[in-house]
Amino acid sequence: MSDKALMNNIVLSYIVICYGISIFGLLLHFLLLYLSIKENRIKDEKGMTVIFLIDTISNIILAIIFLITNPQIEIHHGLLFIKFGGIVQFIYNPIIKFIFLGLIFGSYICVFTILPTEYIQRYHIICKNRSLDKKELIISYGTTFLYSLVVGFIHACNFDYTIPEEIKISTNLSSTILYDEKYDAWNNLIVLNKKLVFHIISGIIFMIMITSTYVSIPYNIYKMSLTFKKNKNVMTIKSIKLQQQFNRILYLQMIISVFIMLIPLMTIFCLLFSYSSDIDGFGFLIILGFQSIPFFNSISVIFMTPKFRKIVLCHMKLSNLNQTTDRVKNISRRKTHSRAF
Repeated sequence: MSDKALMNNIVLSYIVICYGISIFGLLLHFLLLYLSIKENRIKDEKGMTVIFLIDTISNIILAIIFLITNPQIEIHHGLLFIKFGGIVQFIYNPIIKFIFLGLIFGSYICVFTILPTEYIQRYHIICKNRSLDKKELIISYGTTFLYSLVVGFIHACNFDYTIPEEIKISTNLSSTILYDEKYDAWNNLIVLNKKLVFHIISGIIFMIMITSTYVSIPYNIYKMSLTFKKNKNVMTIKSIKLQQQFNRILYLQMIISVFIMLIPLMTIFCLLFSYSSDIDGFGFLIILGFQSIPFFNSISVIFMTPKFRKIVLCHMKLSNLNQTTDRVKNISRRKTHSRAF
């Protein structure tokens, strides 16, 4: 097998894995959406229903955008290229490519900026003994979504959507995963530009996002733990268990987000390193990391929520039992049929 054929097989396998992770994560979040609406009926659970619904919807949006765009990344001689796949792979209009990249960044940011918003809402329920009303919820989550969208498009300004001629002349695409003999690959590529102003703005915003997320969450956890200690004797066991369950879910999602947030920093390091040596395959890891966000977030909620976990596991056991029963019935019918002859 030639090197080019091997590379094509690797790219195809990567695309299949990315689609598989996105589809599976999307299906799990639709299941969570159904369970959140159907199963949370008591008062304490209803307080967390809105939180789970918004979190689930933000992950669904991210999974759908990844399915539509299925981006590929290649780092080559200090340049970072992005190529869209999916249904938008043959869209060459720079404005449309800018919109889709902005939506990818915006959805990614939204998944993480929504974490402190969820903790603030829970903080009001526990520490101030009140739930945010509809107007406050709309303002809170609306601001989060708007902030994510604006920041996403600011990050998208760091890229050129029409490749400059000097890059075309100096870069040999045939040695990358982005090369395709069937059409002009340059028309389908996006490249990280060298506009220092947008890089600085993006870096500042990124650091503010990390700082606010991982300062506000520990602060709210601390305040809630103090409230629990003061009111431990008057709170129901159910309320305490639900809060502990909620904390475990967001702790796990926060840990996942730490690793995902390291990806941009690792990308910058690899860009600097790639000036002296090519880094093949790292782009695969970047996109796999991004596309696995909805999958791991859904798994964390399902298996850290006892009620959801029992429903899923019981359904799997029942399905296996039905399959086994059907096999036994088929074997019995065959034996009866053979005896008759």
